[in-house]
Amino acid sequence: MTIKTNKNIGIDFNDVIINHTKTKIGFAKKQGFKISSEQTHSEILKHIINKENIEKSKNIFMVLAHL
Repeated sequence: MTIKTNKNIGIDFNDVIINHTKTKIGFAKKQGFKISSEQTHSEILKHIINKENIEKSKNIFMVLAHL
């Protein structure tokens, strides 16, 4: 007798396996901003680093913003 089960496995990478806080702080510093670890959440960070700097480094920032 075979029993079929449908299982979905999800992985949450937010600070569980990978923590990008230091990377985001380093990126902000290179852009001329001093931020704390509490300010590295993407929703907060995008308000600190202005549009001009985001456009200038868009590829890097967009990658970091989604980490």
